[in-house]
Amino acid sequence: MGITPDAPLPLVSAGRELSPEAQAAALWFRHLARGLKTARLYRTENPTVRGIRDQIADTLTEQLERCGAWKLRFTSSEIRFDDEVLVRPGARKPGGEAPIVAPEEQMPFLFYRDGVRGMTLQPGISRREIDALFEALRLAGSSAMTQDDLVTLLWQANLTHVQIEAVPLEQTIFLSSRRGRAKADPGFRGQTYAWSPSGSEIHADLGQVVGAQGLHRDTFDDWPLPEVHAQTPQAYRALLPVMEALRAGTLAAWEDERAIEWTEQAPLVLRQLLAFDAADDTRQSVSHAAMSWVASAIQRSAWEEASQALELLCEFDPDRSRSGTDLAAVLKRLNSEEIAEQLDEVEPEVQARFASLMVALGPPAVDLACAVLSTCTRARARAAASTALMYLCSENPRLLVPQLASPHWYVVRNVVFVLGQIGGSAVLDMLRSAAQHPESRVRRQVVMALGSVSRAERTPVLMSMLTTEDPQLLAATLNMLTRDPNPRVVRAILDRIAAPRFDDLSEENQRALFAALAEMADDSLVPDLEKLLRRGGWLSRPSRVHIGAARTLRRIGSERAIAVLEAGLRARNEQVRVACLDALSRKTSA
Repeated sequence: MGITPDAPLPLVSAGRELSPEAQAAALWFRHLARGLKTARLYRTENPTVRGIRDQIADTLTEQLERCGAWKLRFTSSEIRFDDEVLVRPGARKPGGEAPIVAPEEQMPFLFYRDGVRGMTLQPGISRREIDALFEALRLAGSSAMTQDDLVTLLWQANLTHVQIEAVPLEQTIFLSSRRGRAKADPGFRGQTYAWSPSGSEIHADLGQVVGAQGLHRDTFDDWPLPEVHAQTPQAYRALLPVMEALRAGTLAAWEDERAIEWTEQAPLVLRQLLAFDAADDTRQSVSHAAMSWVASAIQRSAWEEASQALELLCEFDPDRSRSGTDLAAVLKRLNSEEIAEQLDEVEPEVQARFASLMVALGPPAVDLACAVLSTCTRARARAAASTALMYLCSENPRLLVPQLASPHWYVVRNVVFVLGQIGGSAVLDMLRSAAQHPESRVRRQVVMALGSVSRAERTPVLMSMLTTEDPQLLAATLNMLTRDPNPRVVRAILDRIAAPRFDDLSEENQRALFAALAEMADDSLVPDLEKLLRRGGWLSRPSRVHIGAARTLRRIGSERAIAVLEAGLRARNEQVRVACLDALSRKTSA
């Protein structure tokens, strides 16, 4: 990059006639200005911006190869190509409106403002250098508050086919060295901030004024300048031994740092942050960080690490007032299938850590524990999730209510199982609701869960399930009802047997109903059983009602019951006689 002071430019032609080379350069600057304007409006990866940059680069490469090097000069308002003006301000008629400024008319000032006075573009320029020039112009022209000027940006790009002529490095450039004519002393020299400068005000006095640095009255000439300069290769060789030692020390420190897990340092860092600033915002931030750590460790099935992070969260947010809502939301978004897959393959001790962690998390972990319970395939893993849910919801079983509305029957079944483990009056309403589920496997689980509810509370729910035709469900319901004989239950079973559609039931269901009736019947049912025994006429079809009633009378074994059976031996209905003979023979053989 050459550095030359400003020199008077030669007079140029004022006509519109330009040489072919100058016309190509003027057209290229016009496209460049419009491309820069578009690039400042849209992102760099925008297809339109990429197309414009490709066109600008291709055109410049082609023109330089055809015409040779471009030697350009810049003033505050013009760009010159040798003796020809490529860009100049638009003409303005006296008293007329200000003309519309074309994008290329702003480019001379962009170069001149940052100290560029000349630029040579040589053939063989690479695409990288063209892109670097384009990007530097885009950044320098986007805002007046940019950190680097155009010269600095181009220097950092290390260009080889773009040569820049700039003002001396020691020269400070000011927009104006005099106040406006309407202000105070017209001879006062200094910078102007309160009004925008015109083209004639943008200038600088080149050279060093005695006692001043350019136009600046505060000198820094007392800064010592080096009298000698170092040769880079020799300096590098001299520093190499020291550099090797420092490099070895740095690598050793890096290895030591790598050997320490970040999980060991994170609690200390978070505590120090809170010690430096104990404000609510800081506590909220460290609580959120600990909460995120908990969720991340759970997703990775790192249960010990999750417990460590949870202890830290409890330290920063004991009542969960800052992190409770976010923790519940984050736990819902975890991939429960991956967690369940990990739990299926680990030892029981690890599964126990999972259950302990879920309990420590509290109500926010209910949904996650339910999802894991429904996804696990191993009994031990499901037992760990069930245990966690039982402890989580023991004081408030209604936390499981949303899970009862799941469209997946197995989820509802698992929840019913947990409710059965909790037991008590608090789960009765939820079990009553689950008893209406269309899936029989859910209803069978309800029957088992009702075993942990008092007899008086569970009996109405069980009696409502006597109308089922599912053999397994009916057997489970009858088994639960016969644990505690109840006249209401006996009457309900007897009514089911006496119903007209009893003969339509499967033989398995008929046997189950009569077996339960025989288990609870007493002498008071003899008249009702006698009616069942003699039901039907001579031409009635064979029915298990006769055999079941006779065997139940035989099971009662009272004098009244035996008398009914003996009288049945003399009945006109053959079905009755056969049933009574079968019952009495069983009694005799006994």
